[in-house]
Amino acid sequence: MNIKHLLISSAIAIPLAATSATASTVSFDVDGPGSEAFISGQLSAGAAIFAEPSADLDNEIFDLGVGDSYSFDFIDFSIVDVESFIGGGLFAVEATLAFEAPGGSVSDSGFGGFGTFAGFLSGGVLEWTTGTQQVSLDDGTVFTVELEEGSVFGFGNSATAQATVTLDVAPVPLPASSLLLLAGLSGLGIAARRKRAA
Repeated sequence: MNIKHLLISSAIAIPLAATSATASTVSFDVDGPGSEAFISGQLSAGAAIFAEPSADLDNEIFDLGVGDSYSFDFIDFSIVDVESFIGGGLFAVEATLAFEAPGGSVSDSGFGGFGTFAGFLSGGVLEWTTGTQQVSLDDGTVFTVELEEGSVFGFGNSATAQATVTLDVAPVPLPASSLLLLAGLSGLGIAARRKRAA
């Protein structure tokens, strides 16, 4: 292989490597046991509110490309201890959403209110202190987590708040680095051979 062929090969390989870096995806695996959600305080009468991570949280595994988003159930809220026809109150909630892959976590606190008519017709409102947070990892991965807030009203005594993950930046994949290394080593080999020939 002469130097002309090496330069042509490198000119083709480097853009391909950059394209593969841009098109790469990141795998996410939610850490169910490492995540938590709980009511940290409430002032209520006639009923109480309870919060916990959604039962299927540990089964959430998904892949995202840059700019892609994925939503899943994060916190299950339920109205409990209904003691009168009308009940309700105010509450504070704490939550942590952790990821086994690619790593990282977000924590937030929120507050809201709830009400119920005998546990059959219920409603509530939830607002997070931060709501949207960005996570930056050592490998260059950057993603945003948005915790759902707002109001809900309907039949029953339970509601679910979702989390949405958006991939902002994907890390440069190893194959791109390997191609550049291979091109560099090829250049060294050719230079050494030309030196011996001289």
